[in-house]
Amino acid sequence: MTVFAASSMPDRDWWAALWPHPDEVLRAVGIRSGMTVLDLCCGDGYFTAPLAKLVEGKVIALDIDCCMLDRAKAEVARLGATVKRWICADALALASNVTEPVDLVLIANTFHGVPDQPALAHAIRSVLRPHGLFVVINWYPAKRTDTPALGRPRGPPAEMRMSPQSVAAMVEPAGFRTMKLVALPPYHYGAVFEAARGQALLNRRFVIRPGDLIQASPDRGNDARQSLNKAGDRCQTSQGGVPNGTGPPPEPAQAQLYRRTRRGPGHELCSSHSWVCRERRQRGRRFPAIRTPDETEDARSGSGTTGSTHDRS
Repeated sequence: MTVFAASSMPDRDWWAALWPHPDEVLRAVGIRSGMTVLDLCCGDGYFTAPLAKLVEGKVIALDIDCCMLDRAKAEVARLGATVKRWICADALALASNVTEPVDLVLIANTFHGVPDQPALAHAIRSVLRPHGLFVVINWYPAKRTDTPALGRPRGPPAEMRMSPQSVAAMVEPAGFRTMKLVALPPYHYGAVFEAARGQALLNRRFVIRPGDLIQASPDRGNDARQSLNKAGDRCQTSQGGVPNGTGPPPEPAQAQLYRRTRRGPGHELCSSHSWVCRERRQRGRRFPAIRTPDETEDARSGSGTTGSTHDRS
């Protein structure tokens, strides 16, 4: 089990001096009534209790310290709120402990101490609903002497504090996009990330064929091209008036079946609405087509190259 560095629960007196109205902080970062929220690394419940009141009990609270959870339960009861589920577990084992999707994951004053931040971001992404939110409340980068409370330096060491840009660099590759940054005076900010559908996939090289998604790594390039050609055969022969997979399918069907992809090594696959495929239809070429870089350049310059080795007449 992983106890995150420099993330122990502070004394409540100076914590209350920094956060006199925790419910306002929760609203500021976008938490609304009706949401299902995971309070990750909830500690003694300083945010958990007002959060439970705000979302009417639709809270899952997780912490690695069972004693902290007992204190959080007492705080929730003191405010007359309820929590849907309490989990004593490692935050990095999140996916195996939270079995239902949530609308928002909140982690406050803890992310800086996570030893494997990308892994935690991926775990959080796995429990969010599509377009769910991940909120990181963090200390601004500063020396401890510059962030006093009740007359004493407070917060994690300066070398552990993270700028909003550093947090985004750890979170976004897991399939998030930065939605907004909220100032939380005097010393904190809230970084709000949205789970972007398919964003993690787009960070890798993919080729799209009609109807599905296949990963194309360099050593699988030929397999990917063959799959694309077979997919084109299937789609063309399924359309009326397109015998033996030759010629373009009817325009309305093309608009539904084909879309442009990014370029891969040594070829380009285009939709029926791109200049490459329009030029190919005028020449009576087979559709869809995989075009080599030389053929693409010839087509652009109008030199009339006949086609790639993947074409059949």
